[in-house]
Amino acid sequence: MADIIDFEAKKKELNVEVEFGDEGQRLLEAGIVSLWEVIGGSSLRKHIDDDLTYLFLFLQFSGVCFESMEEESIVIDEDGNMGIITDLREALEDAIKDIKTELKSSTNGAD
Repeated sequence: MADIIDFEAKKKELNVEVEFGDEGQRLLEAGIVSLWEVIGGSSLRKHIDDDLTYLFLFLQFSGVCFESMEEESIVIDEDGNMGIITDLREALEDAIKDIKTELKSSTNGAD
């Protein structure tokens, strides 16, 4: 008959901490996502079948936003409040509407 050997499990406690290094950068990024939502950018998702195309549109949008921040056409303060020039906001909203119209017409034309 064989001997039974009991092994005690070695327990290791692991702690993982995640820190956002640059709170300012995070505020800017959150502002861009919020603006995308407010002007209707997220509504494009239901008109686009391809995830990459949708993400590409968002990346283009965020690039425009970062450029506008450099020009101070979009300003986000340390409390997360956003200010945007009215003409720029209207132009961004119009662009979203134009894309949505184009997507709808291309979908209807394919049927």
